[in-house]
Amino acid sequence: MINTSPLLNYVSSHHDIKAINQWRTDVEKQLQDSYENGQSIREIIKARSDLVDEALVFLWKHAE
Repeated sequence: MINTSPLLNYVSSHHDIKAINQWRTDVEKQLQDSYENGQSIREIIKARSDLVDEALVFLWKHAE
């Protein structure tokens, strides 16, 4: 399992797009590092899918 930074650790308000983009950049780097360190591509794809789900759930809950 790949541990990445949770989105809620970055966001201080529901409209903090800059923080969401920083989170996205950071987790992409974490996934790239995992790949370069020999992590299974299946695990990386699963982790990326989970991250997209996390972002969509967050945005859906806080949409106005």
